[in-house]
Amino acid sequence: GEHEALKLKLILFHALGISITLAAFITELLMFFDISTQGYFHATESNPLILGFEIFLALFGLAYFLTLIKRIATACQN
Repeated sequence: GEHEALKLKLILFHALGISITLAAFITELLMFFDISTQGYFHATESNPLILGFEIFLALFGLAYFLTLIKRIATACQN
């Protein structure tokens, strides 16, 4: 029913949010590895479709992070 659909949406929301967070962490590790071995990090993206998707993922990750902070703050008030 409606409760199951809401539960599925919540699971998908958290799965995507956690995946984006993990991908960002792995990207940071790779970037720091390049900096430590080469002394610099250089990356460019010229494909507008991929760039747009990366911007969407970054904004979704930010929204997910803010949602978690809001939920934690609300839970701490109760």
